[in-house]
Amino acid sequence: MDPTTLKTIEEGMKIVECGLQATHPLAASYALYNPLGMDRALAEQTLAQHFPTFSESTLAQVSNASPTLATRGPLESLGNCQQVLEHSASPYAQLFASLHLKALIISHFQLFSIPQKIELRNFLLNYLGTRGIGLQLYVMTALAELFGLVTKLGWFDADEFQNSLADTAKFLQASNEHRIVGILLLASLVQEMNRLTSVLKNMTRHRKVAVNFRDLQLAQIFQLSLDALRDLVGKQIAFKSAVEESRMLEFTIQLLRNCLQFDFIGTNPDESGEDIGSISFPNSWRPMITDNATLQLLYDAYTSFPEHLAHQVLECISLIVAARRSLFNDDEKGKSLSWVLEATMGIVQRFSHMSNLNEKEYHEFSRLLVRLKSVNQLSDIIERPQYFEWVETMARFTIQCFEPSKWITNSVIYVLTFWSKVVATVPAPPHVRAYEQLCDFSVEITKGFVSSRILVVDSDDDESRELIEDEATLTSVLELIANVARLKYKPSCELVVSAFDLVASQYNALYSQCMTGQISSYFRTKLSYVEGKLTWIVYIMGACVGARSPTQNTEEHEILDGSLAAKILHLMNMDGNFVVRLREMGDTSNRSLDLALLYFFYQFRKIYIGPHMEVRQGREIYVRLGEAFGIDDQSKMLNLIVQKLCNNMKFCANFEPLIARTVDFFSELANGSIRYLRKTETAQILLKYHNAQYFPFLDANRKKRVTYYATLCRLLFTEDNNEAEAIEFLSLFNPILEELSLLNNLDAFREPRIRVLLDGLFRDLRGFVSAIELSEAKPSYLIFFNWFYPFMPIFLRALEANYDHPVANTLLKFYAEFALNRAQRLVFDISSPNGILIFRETSKVLQAYGKMAISARVDDSRKWSDKYKGYTACLTILKNSLAGNYVHFGVFDLYNDPALSTALETMFRIMLNIPLSDLMAFPKLTAAYFTMLDVFSKGQLLKMTEISPPVIEYIFRSAAEAIKGNDKSNSTSACNTIENIASFLFQQNAANKNPPHVLLQRISAQPQLIHLLLTRILEAIFIEDANDWSLSRPLLPLVLLDKAYFDFYVGKLISSQLEPRQPVLLNAFQELMEGIQFNLLPSNKNKFTQQVLHFRVSGISIS
Repeated sequence: MDPTTLKTIEEGMKIVECGLQATHPLAASYALYNPLGMDRALAEQTLAQHFPTFSESTLAQVSNASPTLATRGPLESLGNCQQVLEHSASPYAQLFASLHLKALIISHFQLFSIPQKIELRNFLLNYLGTRGIGLQLYVMTALAELFGLVTKLGWFDADEFQNSLADTAKFLQASNEHRIVGILLLASLVQEMNRLTSVLKNMTRHRKVAVNFRDLQLAQIFQLSLDALRDLVGKQIAFKSAVEESRMLEFTIQLLRNCLQFDFIGTNPDESGEDIGSISFPNSWRPMITDNATLQLLYDAYTSFPEHLAHQVLECISLIVAARRSLFNDDEKGKSLSWVLEATMGIVQRFSHMSNLNEKEYHEFSRLLVRLKSVNQLSDIIERPQYFEWVETMARFTIQCFEPSKWITNSVIYVLTFWSKVVATVPAPPHVRAYEQLCDFSVEITKGFVSSRILVVDSDDDESRELIEDEATLTSVLELIANVARLKYKPSCELVVSAFDLVASQYNALYSQCMTGQISSYFRTKLSYVEGKLTWIVYIMGACVGARSPTQNTEEHEILDGSLAAKILHLMNMDGNFVVRLREMGDTSNRSLDLALLYFFYQFRKIYIGPHMEVRQGREIYVRLGEAFGIDDQSKMLNLIVQKLCNNMKFCANFEPLIARTVDFFSELANGSIRYLRKTETAQILLKYHNAQYFPFLDANRKKRVTYYATLCRLLFTEDNNEAEAIEFLSLFNPILEELSLLNNLDAFREPRIRVLLDGLFRDLRGFVSAIELSEAKPSYLIFFNWFYPFMPIFLRALEANYDHPVANTLLKFYAEFALNRAQRLVFDISSPNGILIFRETSKVLQAYGKMAISARVDDSRKWSDKYKGYTACLTILKNSLAGNYVHFGVFDLYNDPALSTALETMFRIMLNIPLSDLMAFPKLTAAYFTMLDVFSKGQLLKMTEISPPVIEYIFRSAAEAIKGNDKSNSTSACNTIENIASFLFQQNAANKNPPHVLLQRISAQPQLIHLLLTRILEAIFIEDANDWSLSRPLLPLVLLDKAYFDFYVGKLISSQLEPRQPVLLNAFQELMEGIQFNLLPSNKNKFTQQVLHFRVSGISIS
């Protein structure tokens, strides 16, 4: 960057800060990070002109570099950023330069020479050493992260990168300001080494760097962090200001956490999990990890550091607590465990003295408990002298956690996970006292949980309402508390029943008032509170039933579960009449109690309904239920459950959460107990009366219509020889189809009422046809096809009329499912024309939608919903048709039938109407396109007699984009496509036909497309280290198609390397092609693939 330009940029920042103008580059950087500055888009455009990243895409014709500027490449752009850092005092400019440097490194690091990489590394160190203290914190952090990234990427390029610890240690020996910068540099380095960066796409290469760093330097860095912590705890550092001290504290803890969180063995657990895995610290860490002095140092920091850092220090303690036990000898293990028990009791005592609860600290302590139990056997914990005091302290702490004022859902889940793990390992016979104490505490904890959930309803707590509405989290909490309750089930069950009886009596009193009409002014408020309490208790009862283990006492536990089920059935009998009466009074409010009842039956079905109960007929649970309600077997219980589901769908149509769970439960019943379900009386009635006339939810909750009818279809076709029943089932749709057939013009199909009918009808039919599978005994698909085919003209007219309305997406999704040969279900007789008929209709569908949709104008903000959603469905339809193997496509050309050519021509027009940037921006569209392309290139593309050059170019450039992207599935499909095309072109070239195949003609006229793909695949394999088997498959046919360009590219690549490395790289490429013959026989292709993989495994680095 010349001095004049730099001066202009500097002046631009000063001017914009004075509010005079905003057209200079640094003014733009100010605007980029300040909402009060100029337009962000203008800022980005201005900065891109002066600082191009040259991250050129194959879909772009030029890079984002301005042709009027002299910036000729990434290296010069990098130098410009360095000059901005050196000469600008603006933090906005410094941040922009830092982030821009990161973008350049991520995109082009492999293109820089080793001296250039070292120079960049040294620049960052020197800059932070000389100016780091005066930088804003966010700038300092960005530069430290940049240093970590550069060090990681260049780790094996030169010794300088592996000397980072020694260079950074110099900061630690200087002033406090430099020490702060040094600690931050180390923290960023450790974090970057542990992170799978987008540059190193290959996990193997990432782990190679991480493991080498772990073995050489990580232990030393951890020791340095402990030394720094020791100085801080001992107040041995004299700070000039509180800000300086705060930064030192924060960065030191950050470094400790990063070291302890390092992925030592490449199996980093999911942070959202329950932290069940132990941490495999290397043996070299043993002196630091097994020494209780390390834990004591951290504990002292925890008690003395500012409150906002307490949770981070506590996390460090919990990470060391989770160390693998094999690091410790028996004596060390006992001492460490005793220390942890004492420390956790001390932390609980600390909590009791807090006036305000620190939620983050409380949460980390909950995680610590889980980690403690995950790595230690209960028997080992029991043998510690502190055990009985400790377990009592933890039990009291847990009960306090349940109090409404102290309840934090995420933390409670960890605390309950801890107890669930404790009660899952029953102490051995020598520990009778410990077992009895655990049993007593399990009852106390259950009691505390139940009591707190009743109290929380009275307190009208927001978090409790949110928990009830969050099905996944609620289920986790309930399952965990049920595991605890099951340890001593009888007293736990009795206290749950006692709580139920108390609240149910209040509910019964309200019921009596309602029935007699004696309703007080506070009736609805009281009813709301009582229903809330019943909801929680019913949820807990369901969880207790569902938590039953096969190892638990069968007879006793069945009796207890039967008592819970009996209470629920009594409640249902009363509740049904109560709800009817309330609705007569105009109360149509939604109730969480219905969700709780549904949950109970779901848990009951899981344990007591299914094939596993056939050998247990007549056992206690159904004996008790039979005596009380006449439900003496699982079929009758299942019938009652289905009745409840039907009532939900009939009377609670507007309660979306209940409808969603009801339909999902119904679907699960059909998956797991379908033969029992099919025989129930209610299911038989449901198959005859299933539409919106009988179940209003179908109109109120349209999203669940597909699942509902898929379930009914599975239920319908469970029995063999039921064609008449299937026709009767489908006949309920006939009135709608007949009404549609009477519409005499396209405008009539656009009426709002008709669109609603179309949307509902084809959601239903899509669900129905999606569940049809192959069966020799029952030709289910053929039954549906014979019924629906006569109505295809209606479908086509509806699609043509509504091409620009969302209902078109519903129609297309139905047809995509209709044309899908799922599980080979589209099997017709050899003389049947049905396959050809289906594809003829497919062609008409694509043409009817495509010819109108392509010409429609769509606002950019609605591109997905109004345009690409339909395109995605069309691509899926064509893919399903081409891959279905139920159509003999040669018939169309033989009899001059234009169906195939029309369908393909429409699809080409749709493809060319999608800019490549949009194609790659919408994941569903991208996946549908490349899946279709994979299928299309295997057959139909190679048989075409005419294809336009823009289509060929689009296919090649889109494939290059997919190979460049990060989605492996799309990349694989693109590679398959290129392999199919390139192999065909090679064979055609070898055949030397006259005239050549149209595909060969098109490619011969555009050789740059072969060069593009060849370059892109070579870069992906050799430079980006994308070590993927699928990438090597299209490479050989591309090389054989244009060996001259391959040799040119390799030569250029080798000449760009440092001179000492050139012979090594030349030899590697010679070995790559050694023994490869000029053919595409399987043996030759396999040999080439192996040699490509060997090239990568050999560890040769290409810059």
